[in-house]
Amino acid sequence: MKKVITALSILFLGCRKENKESERRDDFISQIRGEAYMGPATSKLYVNGHDPLPSLVGKATLSADKIKGDSLTLAILAEFPEDDGFTLGIPGKQDQTSWSATFPNGKFSIGGNGTMTGSFSDGKKELSWDGNLGNGYAIFDVRIKYLVKDGNIPASSILVTHLDLSRFADQSSTNPAGCKLDWQMRSVFNIYSGGTDLMRVPVCL
Repeated sequence: MKKVITALSILFLGCRKENKESERRDDFISQIRGEAYMGPATSKLYVNGHDPLPSLVGKATLSADKIKGDSLTLAILAEFPEDDGFTLGIPGKQDQTSWSATFPNGKFSIGGNGTMTGSFSDGKKELSWDGNLGNGYAIFDVRIKYLVKDGNIPASSILVTHLDLSRFADQSSTNPAGCKLDWQMRSVFNIYSGGTDLMRVPVCL
């Protein structure tokens, strides 16, 4: 499973400020901008689609960067022991409280209720996610199916990674998963372009 993929009057003024804050939070970008979702991740490879290897336990984060207008890129960083893990950057656009990324060969979305659905294929791998982005948490699965052989990974093998993340509220604190937050610049794989983007992402230390 080694490097299987390198590949969010005073009273009058106070009311106005509160209303503006309420309005500011009433769209997807405002809700996720500057937020770090962090926590444990568990990954398991099913060889040939049915023979499971031992699970790997690590840490993961979810965040947003490359924000311009209604556009933003969601970044997922998953790190496991012995330099295993992956990064994913999914560029898309908000529509009020929802977000979606539409490609010729797939689509990802996060609905206004937080439901995460979608899949994407480049002919070699099929990537999908499902779960929920809620008030203070992001719990979802990332599933990668190998459509062709990739190194020592046979075709039809499936990598399933479960992420159980919570929004990091205070940089000086440690979250329930034992993470301390550190913002770093990392190269993140862009599933749309097939290249990498340098993105500011939260790292779970």
